[in-house]
Amino acid sequence: MNHLDKRINALWLCSWYPDKMQPQNGDFIQRHAQATSLFSNVNVIHVAPTSPSFMQGQKVLIETTNAENLTENILYYEKKKNTFLHRGKSVLQSFFQYRKWVKKHFQTNGKPDIVHLNVGWRDGIVALWIKRTYNIPFVLTEHWTFYHEEGGRRYRNTSFLFRYLTKKILKEASYILPVSNHLGKVLNDIYPNPHMKTVNNVVDTHIFHFEERKTNSKFRFLHVSSNHPLKNVGLIVKAFNEIHKAFPETELYIVGGEKLEMEQQYGISDGIILTSTLPYNEVAQYMQSSDCFLLFSSSENQPCVLLESLCCGLPIISSNVGGIGEIIDSNNGALIVAGDVKQLVSQMSYMINHNIQYPKYQISKNAASEYSYEKIGSDINDIYQTVLSDYLPKES
Repeated sequence: MNHLDKRINALWLCSWYPDKMQPQNGDFIQRHAQATSLFSNVNVIHVAPTSPSFMQGQKVLIETTNAENLTENILYYEKKKNTFLHRGKSVLQSFFQYRKWVKKHFQTNGKPDIVHLNVGWRDGIVALWIKRTYNIPFVLTEHWTFYHEEGGRRYRNTSFLFRYLTKKILKEASYILPVSNHLGKVLNDIYPNPHMKTVNNVVDTHIFHFEERKTNSKFRFLHVSSNHPLKNVGLIVKAFNEIHKAFPETELYIVGGEKLEMEQQYGISDGIILTSTLPYNEVAQYMQSSDCFLLFSSSENQPCVLLESLCCGLPIISSNVGGIGEIIDSNNGALIVAGDVKQLVSQMSYMINHNIQYPKYQISKNAASEYSYEKIGSDINDIYQTVLSDYLPKES
């Protein structure tokens, strides 16, 4: 039987993935895995360094979760000290843990048809080893903002080993799947792999969808993030304070981060409501009851929170960084220069006065057609089919 005549078995190597230590780390990769499992059998491996207290004297802890066509294996091991030398040892330790688990997995379940690497560093070393040892091709989905110049980190200033392995991973991948065209161009500058296709992040449209909303007594702006410095939450607060003087019937909801920390950091004033990190269904409710989403980051790839907002029909004002310009246009929001608070204030004012021009149901419909589980899962499965038809000999 030809490999393409059956459901494809994909082994996912995930440098980032939610675990007990970091439950939101790489949650967008987990959603990619869930979407792909609609069409392929997905087996996830994520190796997570952790503390001695968590390990309780054990060398390795393995946590396995099974769902329909999706198995998630989280391997915990004790993290070395955070020094340059120990970081190098930690990478090797991770590789050896991976290698042992992969061999065991292959013995128990047989070899997969394809390997799907998610974020090239660290686990790309394992993908290279599997390709060399077992002749199994791999594709790479890349998310990391590290490669963006605008993020303040420069790839060319990293170590020779890091640059060598990054190029090797990009060269050996059968397909590169950046989450934005912008990131794809950056990766192409590092190594021009001709097999590259943008595959968007994915949204659970059962949670994030359009709901007809009641007219708010106040015009509601919304921002959702972890309050990382690159998100520039303080500048959003500054812009809103100016808007609130001119438009008292406005409010700004900030969801995520530590509430007390933000109160102390930004000196929260009238009209601003803070809440700590919320589950996805509650975030969706905030989106469905707001009038405009704000993002003012210095660096991004393709933020899931923007895709989720669009799927709820929420128009957006965002800084034009990374791949954001590929998803926001005059039909669903406005793009502004990163760091330009005056322009942010101007666009917020325009949004208050012209919000009716943004057809929220249509915004939601358009976004759902691009970012749903069915669409993205199908896109990834099509890439698998293409790789395997080229890589594996066809049987008569």
